[in-house]
Amino acid sequence: MPKGKQPAGKKPALIRSASGFGMKQVDIAAELRRIDRLILTGDIQQAYSLVRHLCQRYPHQLEPHQIRASIAMELDDITGYGQACVQLMQLQPKNANHVYGFAASLMNGSHAILTWQMFQRAIALDPNHSMAAQAQAVIVVLENVLNEIVAPIDLPRDEAIAMMSIHEWAQIYLVWGEYDQCREFELKVLELQPDLMPALNNLSLVAFMQGDLPEAIAQSEKVLTIEPENIHALSNLVRYYVLSGDLDRAQTFADRLITSQVDAWNPWTKKFEGLSYIGDDAAIVKLWKKLKRQKKTDEVNTGMGLHLVAVALARQGETEPARKLWHQALAMEPGAMPLVQNNLDNLDKPLGERHQAWPFTVDAWMTETMRQDLTQGLALILQADHDGTIKSFCQQYFEQHPAAIHWVELMCDRGDPLSAKVALNLAKGADQPQLWEILRRFALGQGGSDMLRNEAAIALVKSEQLDPDNVRMWLLGEWQEVFLINYEFHEDPPFDHSAKILKPLGEALALLKVGTIEAAITAEALLRQALAIKTAPDLLNNLAVAYQLQNREDEAIALCRQIVNDYPIYVPARVTIAGFHLNHGEIEAADALLKPILKRTRFHIQDLATFSEGYLRLLTQQKQLTGAEGWLQLWRQVTPDHPRIEFWQQHLSLLRLTERVGMLADGFPKRKRAKRSNG
Repeated sequence: MPKGKQPAGKKPALIRSASGFGMKQVDIAAELRRIDRLILTGDIQQAYSLVRHLCQRYPHQLEPHQIRASIAMELDDITGYGQACVQLMQLQPKNANHVYGFAASLMNGSHAILTWQMFQRAIALDPNHSMAAQAQAVIVVLENVLNEIVAPIDLPRDEAIAMMSIHEWAQIYLVWGEYDQCREFELKVLELQPDLMPALNNLSLVAFMQGDLPEAIAQSEKVLTIEPENIHALSNLVRYYVLSGDLDRAQTFADRLITSQVDAWNPWTKKFEGLSYIGDDAAIVKLWKKLKRQKKTDEVNTGMGLHLVAVALARQGETEPARKLWHQALAMEPGAMPLVQNNLDNLDKPLGERHQAWPFTVDAWMTETMRQDLTQGLALILQADHDGTIKSFCQQYFEQHPAAIHWVELMCDRGDPLSAKVALNLAKGADQPQLWEILRRFALGQGGSDMLRNEAAIALVKSEQLDPDNVRMWLLGEWQEVFLINYEFHEDPPFDHSAKILKPLGEALALLKVGTIEAAITAEALLRQALAIKTAPDLLNNLAVAYQLQNREDEAIALCRQIVNDYPIYVPARVTIAGFHLNHGEIEAADALLKPILKRTRFHIQDLATFSEGYLRLLTQQKQLTGAEGWLQLWRQVTPDHPRIEFWQQHLSLLRLTERVGMLADGFPKRKRAKRSNG
């Protein structure tokens, strides 16, 4: 028996694999049973994830690849199915099923020569196979396609076919992420045909994915020296210059990309791709609508192309046409476009939770080295609290990858929800002026979701990069003036009074609740007794209340002014004076007293209720109903059972209704009253 082979029908119960500094024992049979259970319980995606992991770890084990092929078929993952078939072909080279399967998987791509070769190989292995007749028909059709491919190549036909077969394998390795293999194969191609532009374009993509952006740019620009309007090279250069932060250079190539008429494979997808990287949604929508007028939308013949148009439409506010196109993309490439489904799911979220549509997954925006280094610290970046460890990691990351500063801005604007969150946390953790400015633009823009922009804004406030007062933000689909809230609430005793003070104070408070003039007079005497021992703002404030109950308004106001002067952060006295100004229509004076309280970072629960009463009065008199509703929501979150919350909820609802009625009335045509006739 050859080394490494197992008897037929038997599984190795235990396999040893290198792990760390020792040998880790892995029970592959147990893992396969676990995958079977997941399939039976319907958790097909988790089963698929586990079996792909097994295939990577144990490429020479047959059963994981068989299971992977089966699940990939069920999920319509053509790429994954093709990968599994290739592995199975290597393990069982005489099994025609795997060759037929791989050939079938190639029919969805631009691999005419490989498809033709694989079906010929499959028929040679098993001419009586159930797919043999169909394979033979495909071979006949592909003969003409093959001739068109090799005709321009200055090589004998067989040599041209062999060369293009190598190129198509390189394309497959590129899709699979096997970049060294792709480069090796394309270099072989270029030895035979030095100016083959698809090979040069692929080498450019390999250089990019492996982190060599200058080489990627050089390869694409080399293509343009041969064919100045090559759509693939132009699109790639837009991407590279966007990711390197040179937007002016990127725009130059984007302009050429829009007007290029050069024949290419999937030209519209490549055009939309380049324009998506630079964020020119309007140009994509304009091109799409031109195609519709010309009845040529069927020329956008890839799910990815339709997806990119849908993203542009959604970002331009045309959500229903976008939804329709996303469904068309799924119908065109079912199961192969999780990016599309995720955008559709996002579209169904409430407005405040909805993220802006995104064109690509995160790997499209990063070099491989950037992605790998970021992945190492991902758990750290996503943690809630930013400590010294995360700051060190984030700063080091930007030192190693200067282009990541621009990546943060790209992800905030055009990344998927997780990437935008990672970018936000990475920027917060690094704590650098340039990154704070990026977060400022994000927080005050329309990208991402309301929740994420609010998180960025709060971070800016915490770091004193943004004044929390009257911030204009895009919330719930409209621009709103808001105050950014970042408070800690507590119930710690506000004053440390001795027993000699607490006794008369407690009696005085009970009398003030009675509310009669007689009770207030007695309370005043008790409070003066306490004040003789110690002067404190709460004692003085309660004395002012006693004055009010005795109708001594001027004395009460004068005392509150004294408290505000002597104890600027004491809330109740400020609220009392502000209320006095509001009663007299002096809104600006009330605003000047209450707004400084908003800048505090710590609130006592009792002070929150006192302040909320005064602040809601101010906001409603200023006709800032949105701000009032937001503050009431905060108050409800902190003390949901407070009895005054329900009053304010009803009051604000009534004001909203009155506002709407007024708007409706303004919309009615004004009619002149007819003059009464005398006759």
